[in-house]
Amino acid sequence: MRKVLVLVNWDVHKENNQNHLLQSPNILKRDQKYWFFKYWPEEVEVDVIDSSELPFIHTIEKNVLRFYVIQAFKALLKLNKYDVIISHGAQSAIFLAFIRSILGTKDPPHIIIDVGCLNGGRSKQPELAIFQFAMRSVSGLIYHASSQMEHYEKYFPFLVKKAFFVPFGVDSNFFKPLDVEAEDYILSVGYKFRDWITLIKAYSKIGTETKLKIVGPKNLNIDLPENVYIQPYVPI
Repeated sequence: MRKVLVLVNWDVHKENNQNHLLQSPNILKRDQKYWFFKYWPEEVEVDVIDSSELPFIHTIEKNVLRFYVIQAFKALLKLNKYDVIISHGAQSAIFLAFIRSILGTKDPPHIIIDVGCLNGGRSKQPELAIFQFAMRSVSGLIYHASSQMEHYEKYFPFLVKKAFFVPFGVDSNFFKPLDVEAEDYILSVGYKFRDWITLIKAYSKIGTETKLKIVGPKNLNIDLPENVYIQPYVPI
């Protein structure tokens, strides 16, 4: 394997600034391999195609279609230049996989880093049938939550032997203990499928002086108890 094409469902911009220690998924540093691929062998080349930069079309793709069409077509035009395709998330995988299933091609191999259980773990038709057809062209899955295997076994049995559990990792060179003063707080991070109301109700009943910091929601439309703080969504 010499050339890898990566499809991601967020924006990526090039940057010359080398002051950032962390290789963010949103930043493509010049003269460096993208993101965690910096740990891959030096001879492997990595190119990345992010989600559409066209504002109106991007909004439709993200909020209505929930998959990226333009990104898939960009990839289709250059697939013969790569040895493998890696899609991060179903939004950046499903349309390309669907077209390749129609064409009956699996070359080059298409690997999905499945962060959302493909279609969010949903089993309603016809959405499920579309995903089942599209996944026929996929060569492998990488998933971070062991519970996802139950969904694959039930609805995508042909993927079971192609699915590999890899715990979600961090850049240990960046995320390491610092010599700072310890703070006393509880931290909750996330912006989808979170039951913050129950969390806050539980917190208010335990009678602690420890602060609760919640990162993710725009607003909760409730009166916050003392020592509960909200930080709106921040990008990855």
